[in-house]
Amino acid sequence: MPKLSGSSSAFSGSNWAEWSVVAGRLMCDTYLSARELLPSQRSYALKELAMTQLNAQKPEVEQSMIPGMFDETLQLLQLVRCCENDAYLSLQLMFKIMVLPLTKQLTNLAGNLWTKSLQGKRAERIEYLLLHEFHKLKFLVPDKETYRQRMAKKASKAEQEEDGGDDDDEGDQRRGNGQSGRKKAAYAGGLVLEPKKGFYD
Repeated sequence: MPKLSGSSSAFSGSNWAEWSVVAGRLMCDTYLSARELLPSQRSYALKELAMTQLNAQKPEVEQSMIPGMFDETLQLLQLVRCCENDAYLSLQLMFKIMVLPLTKQLTNLAGNLWTKSLQGKRAERIEYLLLHEFHKLKFLVPDKETYRQRMAKKASKAEQEEDGGDDDDEGDQRRGNGQSGRKKAAYAGGLVLEPKKGFYD
């Protein structure tokens, strides 16, 4: 399978070119699945996962050595065995952490697409679960906002914030005249960022 994006995982993004080549097939990415099912893991590289989960060693081949390995038959066979071993470790890891049974159960509960569960789309699972529950309770759910609608709402909000500056000046004048006027808060709460796993490794 060609790597069509620059991300660490072949199918982690929403790249159309990636998903068009595997249309109609379930893609089980052990990197994405390990990130979701093994939250306490320090690193999600195949070498680290093979050591901690399978008690197996993954042989490493330097990238600079690969072109030279095509010159001799024995070295080329060694490279082929190394690639086969990587695929075998990925398959063993998939069976060890039970990716397919767990994602199938999550898909049955939430009612979304199995492909999305294998991609680790947790927010979409929750959304589908809520949509099914609302449907059971005979509620009508509004349509999702389009990109254009979100941009229009953001632009109107920015305009209102600009107009809010004039209101603050009026409030200051009222306070100067002895009238009570509340000044708008400069901010409302802080943004808490989730720590990125493996960022400082």
